[in-house]
Formats: sequence, C-alpha cells, structure tokens
Amino acid sequence: MKYSFLLGSLFFIVTASNSLWAGVTEAERYVDTQGIEVIHNRSAALVSGNSASSNVSKIGVSPQLKPVLTANNLAMVESKMQIPKQEQQKRDSGRLSILNQEMMMEASAYQTIWRALHVPNMKASLDIESTRKLQQSLNDHEQNIRLLTSEIINTKKSP
Repeated sequence: MKYSFLLGSLFFIVTASNSLWAGVTEAERYVDTQGIEVIHNRSAALVSGNSASSNVSKIGVSPQLKPVLTANNLAMVESKMQIPKQEQQKRDSGRLSILNQEMMMEASAYQTIWRALHVPNMKASLDIESTRKLQQSLNDHEQNIRLLTSEIINTKKSP
C-alpha cells in the first residue's frame, strides 16, 4: 500500500511537471537595429535542465548576424557628419567676428580700470580694498585678452 501511494505520487508529479513545461519554447537570439544581440524568452534556457548549459546547443547563435555598420554604412555616416568647406568657413568667420567683439569689450574694460589705477587724481580717491579689487579685475581682463588673442590666432590658422 505504501509503495502504491509513492508510485502514484511520483507519477502525478512527473506528469504535472511535463504538462507545465510543455508550452515553453526555446530562447531566441537576434540582433536589433542598434547591433545589440538580444535573447528573447531567456527562461526557456533553464527549463529542461539544471543549468542553461544543457540547452546551449538548442539555442545557438545564428551565424548570419548582421553588423550594424558595414564599410559602406560607415562611409555614408562619416560623409553626413562632415561639414562642407564653405559652411565651415562661414561658421569660422562668424566665430572670428564674435571673438573680435569680445576682444574690443575686454580691451575697453582693461583701459578703464588701468586709468583708475594709474591716473593720479583717480588713484588718490581709492582706498586699499578698492585698489586691490581693481588690480584683480585688471589681471582678469589681461588674462582674458591673452586667451582671446590665442583663440583669434587659432581661428585664423584653421583651414
């Protein structure tokens, strides 16, 4: 009696587990539009064995995976990323005019502060703290003028 109960229970467990897993399909692999390999239905790899390694041969990787960027596609992408020479010259000339405007504003501010620090009647009206702040501002404008000069030279050199 004991054995018949155990055999009946075992039979029930085996048939129930087979019917539970009957509808499970194998995992599918494919490459999406961005070139990333995607595994659809990953749980299928773990169904019929203790590990995913038992289903590796079933899943397999398609030997016809298509790369997203081929040599032709890469050349097309690079050509779209390049700016025509006339357009780049137009942008550079616009940049050069902006840099020149900034240079004129910095030079004007530098001259105003320099006068305040070096003209005797203006210098006499300044206290120590104001003189220190003006000197720092003068140094900042001088540094900006150096940087702008460098940028203007580099912009003129670029083809």
